[in-house]
Parts: sequence; structure tokens; C-alpha cells
Amino acid sequence: MSKTALVLSGGGAKGAFQVGALDYLINEKGIDFDIVCGVSVGALNAAMVAQGDFEVLKKIWLEINSYRDIYCERLLGFLGGLFGADSVYSNHPLWNKIDRYIDPEKIRKSGKELRIGAVSLQTGQYISVNQTFPDLKRWVLASTAIPLTFEPMELKGQQVIDGGIREITPLSTAIDLGAERVFVILASPVNIRQTTKKYKSLMEIGVRSLDIILAEVCAYDLRIAEMVNANIRSWNELKKRVESSGYRIKDFYKGIDFIHEKHREIEFIGIIPEEEIISTLEFNPTKIREAIAHGYEEAKRAYP
Repeated sequence: MSKTALVLSGGGAKGAFQVGALDYLINEKGIDFDIVCGVSVGALNAAMVAQGDFEVLKKIWLEINSYRDIYCERLLGFLGGLFGADSVYSNHPLWNKIDRYIDPEKIRKSGKELRIGAVSLQTGQYISVNQTFPDLKRWVLASTAIPLTFEPMELKGQQVIDGGIREITPLSTAIDLGAERVFVILASPVNIRQTTKKYKSLMEIGVRSLDIILAEVCAYDLRIAEMVNANIRSWNELKKRVESSGYRIKDFYKGIDFIHEKHREIEFIGIIPEEEIISTLEFNPTKIREAIAHGYEEAKRAYP
């Protein structure tokens, strides 16, 4: 039986776009995901989808009134770094929401495969966390911990941060789990929006730089996925033509390991914002609603 996967990228407040897209896919198209993968804000959205509580997820987003519902300033802000602080902001308000709404036992009983990504500061390695991990809620928070912005989480004797540092779109995870159809919902446009704004503070410059990097990584991931699919299609067509003539293709290329024999073509449905409505740390309620509406319309266009 073919499996359908959902892959959610990171992007902070831009994750509101994913909520709108999911509203369309789940409530209008009736799609049920066997595999749910996410990093950063995508990890939070993924966990709620995996436990079957999309309406609760939507409610969480719609009830955000300001950034203070997600994070709060720490004493001295950037200057705190000079005195040993490990982040500019505290994500304690976000932790309160994760602790309240995410139900690890419900996720484990759902029958779905959940994968969220985080990165160890000590090893530099990407950690793929599944639904059986202890402290699952803390792993979700760790996946959202943008470096410098939010404090790392202490898990398994390591400091763990945002999974988007290594893998902003965990496509390979979904494919390795056997997905035949993959819905990829990005939180940011792959073409970074040009602006005349002057970025003055270190935080503004840092967040803008991160957005530029992540946009390029997302675009690269999707290009690679499509290229692999195109190669597999070409290989299958060549093999079909040779075998229709009564030969085996391996008879012509003895001793060669055909890598495409080990791969399969995947159906990718990409749902990507046309424009950047909200910035990573903005959490403006009006813009959140606009981003949700934009996500709904883009999902409708991508998967009518």
C-alpha cells in the first residue's frame, strides 16, 4: 500500500502559511498522512498533525496576539551575551503551549510515523527524532530553538538546537520511510523577496541572513528531488525500450551497479508561498491570518 508523507520546513512565524495549506489538504481534500516530518516550526505543526489535532493547531495560531505569546525578552538582550547568556530571547511561552497541547502518547497510538529534526551542538549531527523518543515535547522545543535567538535544550547530555541548521526540508527522511507521495509545504518563498529596508540591529541582520540562506537551501532540496525523479524516469524508459527488444539492460553493461534500480519515482506536491507576508519572529495576529489564508489558496492551486 502506497504511503503519503507530509514534510514541513522551518520558518518561525512563517509557519502560519503551513496551517492554511493543511486546512485545505485535511479539511477540503480529506488527505490522511502516513508519515509526518518537520523541523523548527514545522516540528510543532507536524506533531499536532500526527496526533490528529489539526483544529487545535489552527486554534493555537489564531489565538496568538503578539510575539509575547511565543517568546519574551531576556535581561539585557544582546548585551546579556557578554555576561554569559545563551540567547537573546526566552522561548518559555512557546514551551507552555507545547507542554499543554502536544500529547506524545496520542502520537504513539496514532499509527503514524513522526519525524522531527534537531542538531547537536557537540557533534554537529542532525538527529531524527521519532514518536517513541522519551521527552518528545522537549525535542519539539529543541527543534524550534533558533541559534542565538533561543536557548539550546539539554537532551541526552547534549545541547540541542534548531534542526533547520542542517536540514530545513526533511525530504530524505520521508522517502527513507517509504513514501510514494510527498506533500512538501515550505514556510518561505524559494525566491527571497527584495527589499529596500535598512537592517540595523544585530537581530534583524541575523534573521534576514538566515532567511536568505534557508530560501536557497529549500530551493536546492526541491531541485535535487526533481532531478532525481527525472533521472529515474529516463532510466525506466531506457530499460523498457531495451527489454521490449528481448534483451536485459544489464547484458550490455555487465559489472555495473545501476543505482536507479534501488530508487523509485516519488510524486512531489510542493506548496510554496508566492510572497513573504510575515517575518520569522514577527507573530503579528493580522499577518498570521493573512499567511494562513495565503497558504489555503496556494494549496488549492497546487492540488486542485
